[in-house]
Amino acid sequence: MPTVAVIGGGPAGATAAALLAKRRFTVCVFESSHFPRPHIGESLLPATIEALEFSGAAAKVREAAFTVKNGATMAWGVDHALWTWYFRETNTSQPHAYQVNRDEFDELLLRHAAACGAEICEGAEVRHVIFEDGIAQGIEVNNQFHAFDYVIDASGQSSLIAQQRNTKIWDQDFRNLAIYQYFEGGTHLDGDATGNILVESVEDGWLWKIPLKHNISSVGLVADRERALAAIRLTSVETWFTTVIKSSEHTSKLLLGANAISDCTATRDWSYASSQFTGSRHSLIGDAACFIDPLFSTGVHLAIYSATLCAALVATTFSDSNLEMLARESFERQYRRQYEHFRELARLFYGANRAVDSYFWEARRITGATAYSPRAAFVRAVSGQTALGYERTTLSHGVLPTAFTLALEHLEGDREARRTALGELTTCDFALGKNIEVVETALFAGTVYEHGQVIRRENLDDIPVSPFVADIIALVNIETMSHMRLNAALAAKGWSKEVIQTSLTPTLQLLFVEGVINTT
Repeated sequence: MPTVAVIGGGPAGATAAALLAKRRFTVCVFESSHFPRPHIGESLLPATIEALEFSGAAAKVREAAFTVKNGATMAWGVDHALWTWYFRETNTSQPHAYQVNRDEFDELLLRHAAACGAEICEGAEVRHVIFEDGIAQGIEVNNQFHAFDYVIDASGQSSLIAQQRNTKIWDQDFRNLAIYQYFEGGTHLDGDATGNILVESVEDGWLWKIPLKHNISSVGLVADRERALAAIRLTSVETWFTTVIKSSEHTSKLLLGANAISDCTATRDWSYASSQFTGSRHSLIGDAACFIDPLFSTGVHLAIYSATLCAALVATTFSDSNLEMLARESFERQYRRQYEHFRELARLFYGANRAVDSYFWEARRITGATAYSPRAAFVRAVSGQTALGYERTTLSHGVLPTAFTLALEHLEGDREARRTALGELTTCDFALGKNIEVVETALFAGTVYEHGQVIRRENLDDIPVSPFVADIIALVNIETMSHMRLNAALAAKGWSKEVIQTSLTPTLQLLFVEGVINTT
């Protein structure tokens, strides 16, 4: 079987290694540190647990007795009152996630990868990835070259390949600084919100408080980098952090009686993304590929999501060479869309807050009708809403940009008008909407990518379609067609009378409501 080097044993690397080892690849994980090791980013999303089902690690996570996270509680928006949203409002299959002690969680995933058959090399720092004509050949560890058929960079924020190939692009909209510390004792929120993350906007930025097991809390601050550094120079990191916590209305109360059990740590919290997430015989996943502001607890989710896609890409690379290029394009497109989705949500979150008036929030406020075009406003911020669910609930508590609100109202009004007109479709002629095409591509199918077709629309996520739907779109793209003519044309293409009778009308209804086809 092909050999795969995984650089980094965090959630991204461990998940990719477990998935590939289960598929009988020869996998070696090179981790520079020794586990367990401390790490921040403790708050998971339900989608993270669902993704871990693929690797088989989800059951072990559930058994670890981590704090159950039912949602999030925030002091943010139009006033400073606490409000809470719950995962169960939009996700009945996975109504909660977990707050995880990262030293234990990360080691659990790494040992699971070993149990699946991956070789784990701790204390092994990879210095370089060796390329020849753009194709990854292997890695350099301790001044020795090790050849591998495929290299996965899960090196975290050191971003080994992106730094080596100069493809790491810093995001100028998110130049923040994070300060964090661990506390023992104190209290948590009440009732179903006991395990929730608390996000509280303060004058200097926003605070998080994450309840972990063993009565420990992760507490942190995200602040403007330059202003934070100026304040720290006048005192110290710990003194300024303590001052900000004391200025908070809610976090400070929950920390009454709590004792700090770790040093106060400051770290650069700049967002970034590599201009390329994959190439010939190599891929970047997790923080090695991109990092977004921690506002929506997306770090571990993006790590495990990208690892799942990457494992399918590697499997496809060696099982179907004819599909490799399309699979790489799909991996890049899917992963980048997910990253950009969370980035735009963070922009809207910062821009919509009116609970605190300060430099931090004013500098990040989105104003004016030119911030987003009407179509892009909805697409860039709410695309993926069905899958991720809670973000729109969050945004509804803020003061959103006028263009965004109008675009959302326009789109929902258009959909409602189309639903109302559904009964007239059998007497109409149909034409394809603007800037819409059916594209041959590779579709993620769990363990591999498979040949498939998608509806591609400008600035929107691809919609996978069946051959039947693709034929309908191809027909109305040639000329306007009535329901009766479509029936005959589909029969001429070989579709059975039963399929046409049961599927044509509901398919036309769905395509019409979504704006893929129009009536004439």
